[in-house]
Amino acid sequence: MSLLTFPKGGVHPPDAKAQTSELRIEVMPVPDELEIILGQHIGAPCTPTVAKRGEVQEGEIIGEVTKGLGVPLHAPVAGKIKDLGMSAHPMRVSAPSITITVNHEAEPRHYQAQDWQTVDAKELLARVHAAGIIGIGGAGFPTHVKLSPPPDNPIDTLLLNGAECEPYITADHRQMLEHAADIIEGAKIILRILGIKNCHIGIESNKPDAILAMTEAARAGSTADYSLTVKALQVKYPQGSEKQLIQAITGRKVPAMALPSAVGVVVHNVSTASAIRDAVVFGKPLYEKVVTIAGQGIARPANLMVKVGTKIGDIVKYLGGLKPDLAKIVMGGP
Repeated sequence: MSLLTFPKGGVHPPDAKAQTSELRIEVMPVPDELEIILGQHIGAPCTPTVAKRGEVQEGEIIGEVTKGLGVPLHAPVAGKIKDLGMSAHPMRVSAPSITITVNHEAEPRHYQAQDWQTVDAKELLARVHAAGIIGIGGAGFPTHVKLSPPPDNPIDTLLLNGAECEPYITADHRQMLEHAADIIEGAKIILRILGIKNCHIGIESNKPDAILAMTEAARAGSTADYSLTVKALQVKYPQGSEKQLIQAITGRKVPAMALPSAVGVVVHNVSTASAIRDAVVFGKPLYEKVVTIAGQGIARPANLMVKVGTKIGDIVKYLGGLKPDLAKIVMGGP
């Protein structure tokens, strides 16, 4: 198999993925309290639509962006608003937030499947926005904006990013193994919104099981209207960076200061595609995410599905605590 890559630069750090690559996604029990940052995405932070001591239901809108770039924010759980204040933030030091005291007695919300095959692109895009979907790969860019490229830049190719080139992180790897069909359905929804046919899924060659699972799902999901293929990539950092991925798979070079749409491409993370599927098919907002907790400093490494707003301390406690020789906590991947 010929492996694709970008032509210049790149480094080869140890991938350190063996700790968690074989661990299935585990749903973490909801803690007693969530602190939900109002700025979950690039752009304007949300303005709270709830009041202190008010009751909220799972999936209810608790914050909206009234001006500027952004998406609505939804309650990950049912509960009571404990505070509208400030919370610690790994990059901004502190940020506006909503604290919810969780109602553990409330029944989890169930979402019913709805048709998307006969729905027009405008309505599909509206469902993506209403669900608060943002890029899960790290940038947090509002997805509905990315799915609305400038009309003077015609799009012909969708790339799904499954490279996951960062050391330690295996969240996307597990998503591709455990939810391949959901990712493919999300890709087809994106293709329908963009009005194009072709999707390539880039995966580094250190994930052969994911390559196989996604290849089988892509083959099963391809039709006369949708062509989906998997492209195996060399293991090299930053293979998953947007511009490098585009050049590796399509040979097109995105000009400096330009967006991928300038060369006819839209790029989304594989986990974002799965979230788009949940939003469009089930009307489920984005309020939970798979995260990898790994390294020598944690008692039990894991791939966890956690609610947005879960505190690091609660995750650490659930995983058995920290080891005495812990030297550093790195957020977002090395």
